[in-house]
Amino acid sequence: VLSQFYVVVLGLDLLGNPLSFVVGLSKGMGDLFYEPILGAVEGPGEFAEGLVLGARSFVSKTVGGLAGVASRITGTIGKGVASLTLDEEYQKRRREQQLNRPADGLETMARGVRGLGT
Repeated sequence: VLSQFYVVVLGLDLLGNPLSFVVGLSKGMGDLFYEPILGAVEGPGEFAEGLVLGARSFVSKTVGGLAGVASRITGTIGKGVASLTLDEEYQKRRREQQLNRPADGLETMARGVRGLGT
């Protein structure tokens, strides 16, 4: 029961879901060590390739995990601040905008720049 409590608490989006970050970080650490070892069994060239693959996996899972945590925390804060406005029309418009995802990176950037101006 206690172990399930930790899973529930650490899985909360309010905290940025640190459990998913820790799981991703541990997978990245595993790849950092496991990939070079697999390559070393094959030969020196494969060891170097495994080293690159392991480092890439570690960095991408760490950066991705941190970005996910930051995104969840800021999303939760934004939702809380929006509810404090007590403006139903604003809250409805905000929910609709969140459901309408941008099609590509360019549209994402354009929305971000427009958001800074309002």
